[in-house]
Amino acid sequence: MPTTTNLGLHYPASSDPPNGPLQLGQLANDFDAFWGPWTPWTCTVTQSGSVTITAQDCAYRLVGKQVHLRVFVLCSTGGTGANKVVVGGVPAAVAPVASGMIAGYGRIYDVSAVTPYRGTVEFDVGSTTNLVLELAAGLAGAATFTAALNTNDLISYVCRYPKS
Repeated sequence: MPTTTNLGLHYPASSDPPNGPLQLGQLANDFDAFWGPWTPWTCTVTQSGSVTITAQDCAYRLVGKQVHLRVFVLCSTGGTGANKVVVGGVPAAVAPVASGMIAGYGRIYDVSAVTPYRGTVEFDVGSTTNLVLELAAGLAGAATFTAALNTNDLISYVCRYPKS
């Protein structure tokens, strides 16, 4: 199987069966070995007060001085509407110059309204450990998420930020 010249990652010469799926799997393994494993972590969610979360798949990967996060949580208790949704407990504090920066993209799926709210993930101004989801429904100019988080609402995002 050929390899890339700069990273030495294996890649399939062809993605056709029977060897394509196996070789794509080997490429994924090489990628994980190069960048490092995903490490599970436990986040907190607040919306004015604490929100209990159940099923969660939260993980991070350190790549040099960059932190890559992925978050998927299911709410089991609600928050307080008209307040920002804050995900805390990030595995490494953000570099001070990045406070308030857009770190990635996320979404809350409001089960009761059957509405996905999509938007940016940014660090709360003045905080080095709390991510805020700035969300809107639909296209630009649509209503922002002002409802209270509730049971079975889903929060998911991916982001990357420089650690301090």
